[in-house]
Amino acid sequence: MSHDSQGTEPLDTSLAADYYLDNFNYVVDHVTARYQDLFPAELSQCLTAYRQLTSYAQRLLVRLCSRQGEWFESVKLNYAEIADIDAAIEELGQACLVSCVTNPPVEVLALKLTVKSLKQILKGAYAIAPKQMPSKKAELSLALQQLAAEQPEVKIGEFIGSPWLKVNIQCHYDALLLLFFGNRYQDLTQFVVAELGLQQFYPYQLDRNSRLFNDWRSVEQLALLSDAIEQFELQRRQLDYIGVKKFEGDIPTNTCSDFLQYYRSKLQFSIGRDLERKGYLDDALFLYDQLSHSAAIERKTRVLIAQEHYQAALTLINDVLDSGKLYAEEQLIFLRLLNRCQRKLGIEVTGTRFKQNHDAIKIIQLTIGQLPLQQMNELGVKGVEEHVIYTYQQRGYLAFHLENSLFCSLFGLLFWDIIFAPIPGAFQHPFQSAPSDMYQPSFTDTRRAAIDQRLKEIALTTTADIYQRIEQAYEQYFGYVNDWVDWSRVTLVHLQRLLDSVSDEFIALLLTYMLQSLKHHRSGLPDLFVYHPNGSGFELIEVKGPTDKLQDNQKVWLDWLVGHGIDVAVCHVKYE
Repeated sequence: MSHDSQGTEPLDTSLAADYYLDNFNYVVDHVTARYQDLFPAELSQCLTAYRQLTSYAQRLLVRLCSRQGEWFESVKLNYAEIADIDAAIEELGQACLVSCVTNPPVEVLALKLTVKSLKQILKGAYAIAPKQMPSKKAELSLALQQLAAEQPEVKIGEFIGSPWLKVNIQCHYDALLLLFFGNRYQDLTQFVVAELGLQQFYPYQLDRNSRLFNDWRSVEQLALLSDAIEQFELQRRQLDYIGVKKFEGDIPTNTCSDFLQYYRSKLQFSIGRDLERKGYLDDALFLYDQLSHSAAIERKTRVLIAQEHYQAALTLINDVLDSGKLYAEEQLIFLRLLNRCQRKLGIEVTGTRFKQNHDAIKIIQLTIGQLPLQQMNELGVKGVEEHVIYTYQQRGYLAFHLENSLFCSLFGLLFWDIIFAPIPGAFQHPFQSAPSDMYQPSFTDTRRAAIDQRLKEIALTTTADIYQRIEQAYEQYFGYVNDWVDWSRVTLVHLQRLLDSVSDEFIALLLTYMLQSLKHHRSGLPDLFVYHPNGSGFELIEVKGPTDKLQDNQKVWLDWLVGHGIDVAVCHVKYE
């Protein structure tokens, strides 16, 4: 079966007028089926009231909840699929789902109103002459708030025209989306991506047994942590010491589960980095001390070095190197820090060269002249990797810019069923390209038996049999979104050439190595997959432009590949 023509048919970009209502109702039904036993009384009452609404009122409510903020100028609401906006507003008001307000808070008006409307209020309510008014909205908004504070008796509502609507259930709407997606960064637009055919998601199992939350406190903590992380990232450049410490004080002291601890640690680390950048090193150390992951230990080490506590830093480095818990690229970082401390303390430097295979990596010096470069540009061949590909093709080779895609796709196809296995908490909604713990240690911990069995099967079979397994998976799953499989770049031809050229035991060794840290080992692989159509074998080539240098993860992969018999090279490109 050929997939060359996949995706060539035009997409159907038409959506029903009330597509968003169908999508929200799907969310409501899905969340109710999984979490109704956890619902607080207020959420249950809200959903009961929602279900009793006419379809027009439901449409308006979902439209409002999907927009930014809780306040809306009623006269500006206009949706073609809602025949009678006023009737829908009245129905929502009677259900107490929205409030109709004639005198909204001045800070809302200052934020929401246009320049023209702000000037009308200043003129009508406070008798400010047009010539005395500022021209910019920010200045007009500030003037309105100052006048409102100085003259609280003035009823601004008399000068704003139509009433305003306040959505009373935004917190419940947000809670439903959080229960559905398990995060704050996805919303109903995800449905549109799927409905338009832009992405096709694998139909993994979704039921109550695989839910993420088992108590409402966990939902509240995730909301708190997610909002804090988002707000901190938005504000951190403007925050002073007191502002940063306030975020630190808002971190929950006790989290209910491992996935919440992940969010908590993420926020702590971000605050620690910001304190470190601002020069509050003792405060940063206090936060790093509470974290056990290697990135926090690295930052703690760097802070100790900055404080000239070289002996303490040296002890910490030796402890972490002796722990055996570091991945190869992390070892390189700590070895460099070790050398720095040794030099500061006058101790003999032990060196940082990684393993013994580095010298076996082939180095290619490729100079591209002006004429070949001009020919490439005329053909639309741009970018240093594409220049090298063109050069190899002119010599009769086949070269492909696959980078991480080749080995990652191999992993994704061979472990597809394990990746999408129904593990509790792994899948929250139908739009996931991987389980929620894909890049955390818990992925391998909770699937250890299945992973070991798959590795055993692969180790005991030939590359020809492995290819048959891959070919079957490729045909069965083609087009489904998977974090690991790049359908647009990797073909069965690439995979067959790879498997035809390696030993039977290589694939099991490769997959075992990748599984040591899926987060670290999914990147850093060489850029090009090169072979001659009439020859055997292949070569992996990392391409570097005139000013590029090898990154640590690239050094580690090159070293591992050379150590396991794969032909690799680093091609340094120069232009004349």
